[in-house]
Amino acid sequence: MRQLKLDQGRRETVLPTTNKKHLPKSCVYCSTTQNLTVEHAPPKLIFPKPRPNDLITVPACEDCNQQGSKDAEYFRLCLAMNPFTKDAPSVVSLKPTIQQSLQRPQATGFLTALLTSLKPDGDDFQLTVDMGRIHLVVRRIVQCLYLHETGTSLPVQTHESRVLSIESLGRMEADRPQKLRDDIITPLMQEPINLYADNQFAYWVTHTNVPFVSAWALLFYGRLPFIGFTGKKVKDPE
Repeated sequence: MRQLKLDQGRRETVLPTTNKKHLPKSCVYCSTTQNLTVEHAPPKLIFPKPRPNDLITVPACEDCNQQGSKDAEYFRLCLAMNPFTKDAPSVVSLKPTIQQSLQRPQATGFLTALLTSLKPDGDDFQLTVDMGRIHLVVRRIVQCLYLHETGTSLPVQTHESRVLSIESLGRMEADRPQKLRDDIITPLMQEPINLYADNQFAYWVTHTNVPFVSAWALLFYGRLPFIGFTGKKVKDPE
């Protein structure tokens, strides 16, 4: 798969850190107003220290923030092993921190699960990635970015965020990726680029006339893309 690069000829928009005065004083995920903390989008642990001072933050309650912490660690680990991103300078800088985190006593279960997901691949090993966990992290990022962009949280009772990755596109019927590219990705790329964290994270967004419906393109380290959406919840097939 071709690595995606930021088009340096396009107009770039660098936004300031979220103005917390304009955000609701409630959790981005569950809307509670109790025990609020700061949630970073993307999770701050995917950026090496010293971290940039323009990371996006929104309010989240302590419980919801903690619920996403283990998946965020898993996301960081997968970025460090992903063939598109593992050699990115920021990811290389993260690897000692990742190794230290795996040596913590409380990481024993995480490490055991990691080892069982490694499969021989010639002279190397390949990680069998749990894409459900990856998508969950990216969905949370989209949900936070929606609040950051609009000042309004998604109504979680009726709406949700959804994600497509490179792997998702590969499983689609032959004509669907092209249709997705023509109908969504190409128009998204005409929107201004929002750059953060010393260009380690970028996103594009387009909002529709339908409330809470939007499309997103996310790019990590200039190499790994995801497509996200917000809209009404989709009922599971019976």
